[in-house]
Amino acid sequence: MSAVRSLLSSCSRSAACAPSRERPGGPRARGCAVLAVIGLGCAAPRPGGPGAVGGAAEGGVAPDTGGAAGGDSWAPGGPEPELESAPAACVGLRVPEAWPTLAEALAAAGPGETICLGPGVWPAVAPDPALDLRIVGENGPDETILDAQGAGRVVELDGPGALTLVGLRLRNGAAETGAALRAREVELVLEDVVIEDCRGGTSGALHLEGGALLAADLVLRGSVAQGGAVAGGALHMAGGALTLARTRIEGVEALAAGEVAGGAIWLEQVSALLDQVHITGAEARGGSAVVGGVLYARQGRLHIDQLEIEAPVVEADRVWGGVVGLEDLGVGARAVSLRAPVVAAAGPIWGGALAMDQVAGFVRELGVDGAAVTSEGRLEGAAVAVVGAAEGAPDLSLDEVGIADTTAVSGDAMAGLLWVEGSARIDRLEMMGAEVWSGGLLEAGAVWARGPSGW
Repeated sequence: MSAVRSLLSSCSRSAACAPSRERPGGPRARGCAVLAVIGLGCAAPRPGGPGAVGGAAEGGVAPDTGGAAGGDSWAPGGPEPELESAPAACVGLRVPEAWPTLAEALAAAGPGETICLGPGVWPAVAPDPALDLRIVGENGPDETILDAQGAGRVVELDGPGALTLVGLRLRNGAAETGAALRAREVELVLEDVVIEDCRGGTSGALHLEGGALLAADLVLRGSVAQGGAVAGGALHMAGGALTLARTRIEGVEALAAGEVAGGAIWLEQVSALLDQVHITGAEARGGSAVVGGVLYARQGRLHIDQLEIEAPVVEADRVWGGVVGLEDLGVGARAVSLRAPVVAAAGPIWGGALAMDQVAGFVRELGVDGAAVTSEGRLEGAAVAVVGAAEGAPDLSLDEVGIADTTAVSGDAMAGLLWVEGSARIDRLEMMGAEVWSGGLLEAGAVWARGPSGW
């Protein structure tokens, strides 16, 4: 049984990952987001934290019982688990000592075996996921490289199963979807892996359908997705469970003649945890529209322990969620920081930095700093636009919202730096150094609110 399958099995039996309920009007979110565990074992559930994602209350939102003390620690009373680094001495099929090539070692491998890959540049591979293999770069990603040389995917996975990659660099992949790796119903572990300079069409480096991805110390840089429409310039995942821990995504480009959704990350029906994820220098340029210029997620559950997005550039005719767009899902977030985004549209913008529509749950700390948002049309929520969940569903609570040094320019009409509607509550709001310019009607300079929103 694979490490991820063991993890999923143990998580499913724990209180931290009770069976998910089907959200009203939407499909069941598959997987166990308590893959929150940074190591290969289950984290203890934390009140109001990622350990509660899988056991969400009706409406798809984890109950928030956390307080100021202990509510944001992984396992109160114990240290945070960590993934082990690649072992100094790998035990398994050795390449090139015993097997001259990685392809020969893969052909000889039996179920559950480890392949110890020596330093060098190796060609693209197609492991059999049914064998549940582990490929370890003995000298780490600086010296152990899988290079597709622009001729196809770096790693091709055909069929369900499991695969673990440790200490490798995947580069120069080229494919319409998943230029570095594409998988369907695969339990995938990426540890100390670098993915760089991969070029896709409708999606970028990673394209996953179902299964699970547990990644720690992952670096994903220089990914480009260019096509008629793009969904996930770096990562596209539909269904399943996702954990990204200590992950850096740098210099990703999503370029489309039509719509870009999730310029860096696109998630649908995924139970996801983002912990210490830093995204910098992402670009999303859509001919018709951009929806979630860096991160877009819908119809699932999203827990964020720490997410930082810095210096993204977004351009399109229309923009919905210039940096982050969340739609029809449950969210639990501790800290989200959106710094120095540049967002421009020829037409309307809704949520210059962040848009949340029909979202329930909580955000402890949200910061938007140094945003420059320009629309030749109507601008609603130049920094943040929020619509709470439907009537009868759990509310959306934003504990602390800070908007600083933000400039908003509208050629038509302006409705607030902050736009709030429905069952959303903001406990503390701070604004400083903001400038608002409108060529037409200025409905609200600072805050526009409608409905039963609380303050």
